[in-house]
Amino acid sequence: MAMNSRFSWKFALQGVGVICLALTLSSSPLSAQTAISGQLRLANQAYLQAGANERAGASQALRQALTKDQLASADERAKAYFLLGDQDVTDRKNDRALRQVKTGLALLEGRLDPQAARVRALGHQVRMQALMAKGERELAYKQALDARQDYGPPKPMADETWDRTWDQLFMWRTITYASLRGAEKSRADAMSGHFAETQNRGGTAGQCPYQDTPIKIDNWEANLPDYPIMAIFSNRSGGVMMRVDVGPDGRASKIVSTAYTPSVDFAIMTERAARGMTFSGSGLSDPACRTGRPVLVLFRAW
Repeated sequence: MAMNSRFSWKFALQGVGVICLALTLSSSPLSAQTAISGQLRLANQAYLQAGANERAGASQALRQALTKDQLASADERAKAYFLLGDQDVTDRKNDRALRQVKTGLALLEGRLDPQAARVRALGHQVRMQALMAKGERELAYKQALDARQDYGPPKPMADETWDRTWDQLFMWRTITYASLRGAEKSRADAMSGHFAETQNRGGTAGQCPYQDTPIKIDNWEANLPDYPIMAIFSNRSGGVMMRVDVGPDGRASKIVSTAYTPSVDFAIMTERAARGMTFSGSGLSDPACRTGRPVLVLFRAW
C-alpha cells in the first residue's frame, strides 16, 4: 500500500529545473517507528518543493516532523532547523531565524565531510537572508564570502550534473554583493577584491577555463521575467541561477535552473523568459565552453 503526497529578485542571476515533484511514502506494517523515522526527510523535501503560497503549511508539517522523528540523522535535523529559519525570514521573524540557524549549525559542528558541508551551506544561506532582511548588508556579504570559502570549489557529482550547492552559494554572493554595493560601493568592492585574492581556486574538472564564469544576457530588456505575484504582494526580492547550453547563434539550446530564492516561482518565470534570450561572454567561441554556462538573474523589490 502506498500513500502519495504532492506539494506542489529586477536585475540579472540563475534558475531551477525541478518545479513540483510528487513524493511517495511507502507504508508497510513492519514498524510504525520505521515510518516515523523517514518523516523528517520527507517533510524537508516537501518544504523545498513547495510554492511560495504553500510554504507556511509545509513549515507546520516540518515542525511536527522535527518533534516526532527522533531517529532522524543530524543532517536532516540541521536541515529542518535551517528551513524553519527560512520560513521565519518570510514571516519577518529574523532574530528567530538566526537562532534556528545557530541550532542547526551546532548539530554539524566539527564535521568536515562533503554532506555536512552541503547542509551547512543551507544554514549559511538562511543566515544571509535574515541579515539582509535586518538591513545588515555588510554582515550578509561577509557571510556569503565566508560560506564560499568554507565550501571550496565545485564538487564532482556522481550523476555528472552541476554542483547545485556551489551554484547556490555563487548566487548568494552575487545577491549580497549587489545589495551592499547599492549602499556602500567602495566597501563592497574592497571586500570583493580581498575575496578574489584569498578564495580557493581549485575549479571544476574539464577543459573549459570559463566553465563557472557567468555569461551576459544581450537582450535582457526585451525578455524580462514576470515578477511572481505573491512576491509582489509581500515585497520580496529574489534570484535565480541557470546553467545553459549556448548554440552558435547565441541562443540557449538547454536551460537548467540550479539555484533560486525565495521560491521556485522565480525559477519558473526566469526559465520561461530565457527561451527568448541571447547570450555572449568569455569562451563562447569555443564549442567546449558552450555547455552548462552560468547565467544570473536578480529580482529587486523597490
